[in-house]
Amino acid sequence: MIEADYTATGLESGTYDGVWALESACQSPDSRKSDLLREAFRLLKPGGRFVMADGALRSAPPRGLTAMLFRRWRQAWAVEDMMRLDQLPG
Repeated sequence: MIEADYTATGLESGTYDGVWALESACQSPDSRKSDLLREAFRLLKPGGRFVMADGALRSAPPRGLTAMLFRRWRQAWAVEDMMRLDQLPG
């Protein structure tokens, strides 16, 4: 096992059959989520698989009462920003 910054692991490019991220993207600010994805795909061999299991919003954050509940949930779980699927790189 290697402990490293998941946006800059220092591992060799194109050498892994698979890369996975388990509930880690939600712990990074929005500005770093694309760095996490870029690093994951950099590590993969051609035809390799990337698997991510994490919470994400389909689009813009909720409004009204739902927004208040959502904010409290994020604070309780120390989640600064939720990833938005509509903002992921193509």
